[in-house]
Amino acid sequence: MKSAVTALESLKKSRTSVIEERKAAARQKIEQIKARIRMMRMSMPADPKAAAKMVAQLARELGAAVKAYASAGGAMSDIGGGASQGAAGAASATEATATEAPGS
Repeated sequence: MKSAVTALESLKKSRTSVIEERKAAARQKIEQIKARIRMMRMSMPADPKAAAKMVAQLARELGAAVKAYASAGGAMSDIGGGASQGAAGAASATEATATEAPGS
């Protein structure tokens, strides 16, 4: 009976470890995307269409990473809650650049 309890406890620890690893990987991906958004904001490309494509790609990646984090049991407050705000801010900055560009 003790071995069954020990095995069950081991399985629970293993499952918890896997969940924590998934959350950590998703959290790391989110932080990488947020850093890419910050870098893009600092060096907006001259071509507004290219910038819009980059922002759209980052937004898709960020959405997928946040979804993966949430499915692993992570809370938005654990990742700063501003992950999607970063993509939205970059998108609005790009839209402003695109509307100000001559000849567009």
